Amino acid sequence: MSFFENLDLVKLQLNKFKFIDYPTFTEIIDSFLKQSHYCKDNKITISDDICKALFLVFDIDDSGEIEPEEITIFDGKTTSVSKEERIGNEIKEMIIKQLKQMQTIAMETVGLK
Repeated sequence: MSFFENLDLVKLQLNKFKFIDYPTFTEIIDSFLKQSHYCKDNKITISDDICKALFLVFDIDDSGEIEPEEITIFDGKTTSVSKEERIGNEIKEMIIKQLKQMQTIAMETVGLK
């Protein structure tokens, strides 16, 4: 599995720190290279220039940090979810959110909250 297919290492760091700076990103890349059997078996390395380019791909707003939203945007673009499925999921999420809001209003109206 490639680094782009498995963004779990990046997401884990984002959950811990809420953003990833370049030094942390290079640590994630190094960790991936050490854990990947393919990379170890084929002695794959990533130069500093390539690592910086990868960081810039994720850092959409050019802030010097990768925020959770940027990973979500990138992850959504790299997955094989069709546009129709993505739109369907977004609509489903909006409906669920609206239903929860309506439930809260109804409970407040009858004095249950």
